[in-house]
Amino acid sequence: MEYPQPPEGPPSGPQTPPIQWNIDRAKALRWGIRSGIAVALLLAAWWGFSSFYAVQPGEFGVALTFGRHSGLTGPGLHYHLPWPVQSVVKVDVGKVRRGEGSALMLASDEKLVAVQLAVQYVVEDPARYLFRVRAPEQVAFTTASIALRTVVGRHPSDFIMGDGRDTVQSEFKTLVQELMDSYESGLRATDVQLLAVEHPQEVRAAIEDVVRAEEDRSRLIKEAEANLERVIPEARGEAAKMIVEAEAYRERTASEARSLAAKMIVEAEAYRERTAPEARSQAARMVMEAEAYREQRLLTAKGDADRFLLLLEEYDKAPEVTRERLYTEAVQRSLRDADIFVLDMGEGGVSPLLPLAPLFSMPAPTPTPTPTPSGR
Repeated sequence: MEYPQPPEGPPSGPQTPPIQWNIDRAKALRWGIRSGIAVALLLAAWWGFSSFYAVQPGEFGVALTFGRHSGLTGPGLHYHLPWPVQSVVKVDVGKVRRGEGSALMLASDEKLVAVQLAVQYVVEDPARYLFRVRAPEQVAFTTASIALRTVVGRHPSDFIMGDGRDTVQSEFKTLVQELMDSYESGLRATDVQLLAVEHPQEVRAAIEDVVRAEEDRSRLIKEAEANLERVIPEARGEAAKMIVEAEAYRERTASEARSLAAKMIVEAEAYRERTAPEARSQAARMVMEAEAYREQRLLTAKGDADRFLLLLEEYDKAPEVTRERLYTEAVQRSLRDADIFVLDMGEGGVSPLLPLAPLFSMPAPTPTPTPTPSGR
């Protein structure tokens, strides 16, 4: 505000009376004072009203005094000291935040699985949320990734992708919350989900081949065990049958031998009158032969039965080896007198056959004598 100044130099025209000049100066000064007071009042009103603030439902106000956390305020109308003494940062604690992502992880059976995860969380402690961590959203997703890698590494891939999916999610949620608490992030995980769990596209075909091979292996083992359960009773039944037949044959042979001996004794008695010494010796010899024949047949039958039992025991220990040996022995017995030819098909597809055996069996030709000059 510029105030009227008294004129300098000699007056050039009509002069203003000094009283009027003082009146004008007083009016200007009064107007300036009123304007300053009005501005000061407006600033004071703005400063005072700006110290009031409202916290909405689902929010918390974090009060800062000279930039340092000094308290929390709930929903409603509140007052704080004017800036720069105090300020308030509002945090929405009712909002459910969500983060999604995917990553390749290694299961306990050393198989890769591609996992797509989602985590939902809310702010539980506004002060920690603001001052303990930087980029809380990134911390939440990183914490979820670390927890999921840990849980996936505890279980095989088939369990994770099958019946154990709910178990994995439960362990995942518990570990996520433990890590968030250890970081003092002020966050609380409300829900975690495994959106998709599968083998990576790059190794899916190879893993499917492995799974099929394992299924074939299990099927072959079950078939072999079923065949073993069937063959062992059959073998035992055959062995028992052979033993029974051997016993019956022994009884039958012994009975026939006794009958024959008795008959021959009777004939010998009748013939003894003529040839007593010869008959006695012949009867004794035949009795001995009959006994020897009986013992021979008994030993042969017992040996066959014992050999079959030993063969059965070896088959129980190593079925494949025993089966291969029996097959080899059968082929050797079948092809003992056969002529074996080894042929090479060659690249042309024609099998040349040169029967050398008949040539080797033909008699060598007799050389024709060549006339000499002396014999001409």
